[in-house]
Parts: sequence; structure tokens; C-alpha cells
Amino acid sequence: MAIPHLKRGILTIRLDADWTRYTDVLPQGSIALGIVTQGEETGALVYVEATQTYLMIQPERIYRLLPYKVKAALKVASPDN
Repeated sequence: MAIPHLKRGILTIRLDADWTRYTDVLPQGSIALGIVTQGEETGALVYVEATQTYLMIQPERIYRLLPYKVKAALKVASPDN
């Protein structure tokens, strides 16, 4: 199954947010980092170590995020964003 990319819009990341509101299961070998919002979409921010891929996981969907956008958003992310 191909995972669609979310390409448009600015990412906002909250590292202290409860990612379990969006999923209670993580892909094998991944780490939940917090939550991410892009446009009108919000979900758990997950990093898959084996593929070095960032995902936004929602109850009904999974999106692959562009790594450079996530890395830029992580630089400005703080627990109180």
C-alpha cells in the first residue's frame, strides 16, 4: 500500500502533546514524537527508524511527511508550542 505525501502547508509540531489521541498502535521500529499539524490535518508525529521516514498517523489515514519540513519544524518546536 502506498502512503500519500502531504506536501503543502507549514508544519506545526507539539512535542509534549498526547499522540495517543490519534493512534494507539505504532509501526514496528518507530518512535512517537508528539503531534503534527499541516493545514487542516492533525495527527501523531511518528519517526520510522528503518526507513528514516516521518509519518502523520490519524485514526483513518497515514501520511508520509517531507523530511526537510519536519526537520525545520522540529528546530522551532518546543513543549509549549
